[in-house]
Amino acid sequence: MTKDWVAEEFPDFHLGGKRWAEGINEIAEKEFVDVASELIHWCKQLEKDRVFVVTHDGTMTAYRQWMERRTLTREDFPKEAGWIRMNV
Repeated sequence: MTKDWVAEEFPDFHLGGKRWAEGINEIAEKEFVDVASELIHWCKQLEKDRVFVVTHDGTMTAYRQWMERRTLTREDFPKEAGWIRMNV
């Protein structure tokens, strides 16, 4: 997936150059909290009943851990091609 493709498919979503180049899997927790907060804010601004976020299982687990304010383990990861329903 290229940055141009994402920009074309999702014109309201703006990716910062650093995040796109480096990803979020290995950033500091404080920076992740900022990124996660931005994502949730963006989702809420859509004013939709549902928003689907497609991501890597480890990234989704990090979001869940932050949102649920509890430590998760590999056992908490979604199963192969799984999904997780969350209310925010």
